[in-house]
Amino acid sequence: TRPYLELMRFQADRTHAYYRAAHAALPRADRRRLVAAEIMGVIYHALLRAIEARRFRVFEERVRLSAPRKLALALGVYLRAHLAP
Repeated sequence: TRPYLELMRFQADRTHAYYRAAHAALPRADRRRLVAAEIMGVIYHALLRAIEARRFRVFEERVRLSAPRKLALALGVYLRAHLAP
């Protein structure tokens, strides 16, 4: 329904703003120590984008990321944290 979609869009927009703020607030010096939290954030953010791509139809079919996709996201975060100057 339209009210449901409007509410979900509002919540998704808020969530994107929180992800941006959290990423901006994380000092570069702490990235290695907080790599697990960064990995979780990247995976959850990708899951949110998948939910948005399905137009918030979360009750019809479970929204999930494949294991290879999660591994690729985690590896990317890990490498950026450990190889960045």
